[in-house]
Amino acid sequence: MFPHPGPNRNRRFKIVDSDMVNFMETVSFKKTDESLGEIFGISYNTWRKIARREPVRYSLANRLEHRISMMRGSGDAPPKGLTSSN
Repeated sequence: MFPHPGPNRNRRFKIVDSDMVNFMETVSFKKTDESLGEIFGISYNTWRKIARREPVRYSLANRLEHRISMMRGSGDAPPKGLTSSN
């Protein structure tokens, strides 16, 4: 059964901002659970939802957006050994 759509329903899920998704797509990384987890803190299944612009948990989207903004601000590259595109 689906949860009852209450007043906070829209705050439960969120679509990751297109700018963030574009950044994720341009970063060279292996699209595996291991590399996605280490770089972005997400699984491959979550990546597929994000790439298709589907809603993900609100807390997950906020955490991901924070992580990406930190990567952009510090100029950090993905961890060594996880830079091959797949």
